Amino acid sequence: MGQERIDKIIAIPSSSSVSECTKIALDKFHLAYDRTEGDKGNRYRMTLVLSGKEKVLPDTMSLGDVIRDHASLLTPGQFILRQFGASAPVVPKRKTTPVPILDPDTARMLQKLDSALMAFDESSDVGPSRPWMEVARYGDNDIDIILPHGVLRSTNLPNQQMQYALMAPKGANDFSTILKKVVQPSQPPSRALDTISDIELAALVKYGRAYLDTHERGPVLQQDGANLSSLEDLQNELQRIMAAHAHVNPI
Repeated sequence: MGQERIDKIIAIPSSSSVSECTKIALDKFHLAYDRTEGDKGNRYRMTLVLSGKEKVLPDTMSLGDVIRDHASLLTPGQFILRQFGASAPVVPKRKTTPVPILDPDTARMLQKLDSALMAFDESSDVGPSRPWMEVARYGDNDIDIILPHGVLRSTNLPNQQMQYALMAPKGANDFSTILKKVVQPSQPPSRALDTISDIELAALVKYGRAYLDTHERGPVLQQDGANLSSLEDLQNELQRIMAAHAHVNPI
């Protein structure tokens, strides 16, 4: 039986996240999806097909970022809403790694960052038995620093770009982006799959510190990672971070 195709024209702002686009498509195509099923049931994800290759798009990435990241490619792309069964690998499996030994200053900074994230945390599953910090790698070289009330994440993008994001839980299986920033590292990211180097962890920690410094100077506006009270200061801080790490070899 041939695959059924349904065409509809839907206007979506470029600032919409992939997760929001997925929800809009589910609604417009009248597709039933019970989010309470979580990983047990079928899941719908947005994918991008370019040059015959299909990849799953991160839920937190904006539609505009997807288009800009692939603007240099001459081949037209297609966005596809695809259904995955419970046994199908939808996203790369997260590999938890040993938590590194933190210096006291870094530990205090991460604890303060977690306290700041409490204002955005919409979940209710944080318990005393949960570790206060976990470190994990997933995909090629994407890294999470997992805190009780949020996640610091670095994501490898096309053209050797790196996206840093600060996210807070939104429901049981979703996250809302508080802030994100795409930078062009002077040094290509490491490709080690099973270990996380000191340089990678330091870049994430310093990104969190830059956010916290700005957060303490003024109010934070949550608009899907769009605004801070002083985004220009944060951008300059990130550039200094990447420049400082450009001449250091990962361990």
